[in-house]
Amino acid sequence: MRSERQSWLRLSQRLGLSLAFCALFACEVWLDVDLPQCETHKDCVGLLGRGYTCGTDGVCLPPEAPASANKPDAAAAAMPQLPPRWACAKSTKGDFVSDPDKKITVRMDAVDLNTLRVPSGLVATACNPADFGCDTPVVANTSPGADGFLELEVPYGWEGYLLITAPNIVPAISLSNKPYLETQTTSGPALLTLKSKQDLSDHSGISLEPGLGIAIFEMRDCNDMAGDGITFDPIADQTPFYFDGALPARTLKATMVSNLLAAGREARAVAGFVNLPPSYMSFQARLASNGAEIAYVTIPIRADTITYVRVYTGY
Repeated sequence: MRSERQSWLRLSQRLGLSLAFCALFACEVWLDVDLPQCETHKDCVGLLGRGYTCGTDGVCLPPEAPASANKPDAAAAAMPQLPPRWACAKSTKGDFVSDPDKKITVRMDAVDLNTLRVPSGLVATACNPADFGCDTPVVANTSPGADGFLELEVPYGWEGYLLITAPNIVPAISLSNKPYLETQTTSGPALLTLKSKQDLSDHSGISLEPGLGIAIFEMRDCNDMAGDGITFDPIADQTPFYFDGALPARTLKATMVSNLLAAGREARAVAGFVNLPPSYMSFQARLASNGAEIAYVTIPIRADTITYVRVYTGY
């Protein structure tokens, strides 16, 4: 509760007391343009929701804006064309209004990468997107049912993440860049054991540093098919790696399809980063063939934790 009050105080100082007052009484908000909105990405996530990032002028930018906000119109018009399977990357997300009083049910599995079975003792907690420490869970300590699926009742429009733990499993965060708007059953991440985490290090050619985090991205195209042929921009002095089968391959320069990264052996195309500092971080995905921008996502990175992200194009 104390951290929440401190957060509101910081936001009030940046946006003026009118914002704090209006947030409480649902009035129309007018921002003081003479004051910066943010200092970090976390400020924008807490204020406006996941995907918003802090620009160089201290202004929060929407998810689709950071990569192109400073490009002149002529340069934007000259951007590479997108093939049909990726064309929705330029579409506008459908508008929706989240409703905390309307509940939907999300069923998701999470399996051991080596056995593709649900790990014994697995527990998941649903967290709100701006709640970096998950201090106020949406749903706490849920275990899989007899069918191996986690079942969580979350608010309509939820855009948060799951914290997943189990003995001998590297602590995990699981999320998607698409809000939850309907009851659904979906496949979750293939979790790394302590041994497979070391295998990831060996095959990516990068030594894992304690106290830093890992991000694993599963790419989906406009048809919700495995998104092969995608590259990621380097970030935080780290270059991406790409999975061939169940492990990274140093020679790969883009995502490729694998059937070894999900419980049902469905096709996935996966990339990753290691040694990321704990914070909210933003990542840019592109077509390997021409550099066209496909997706831009902002996610939480925790120390000694793997963040698994399903990236739907067009969100």
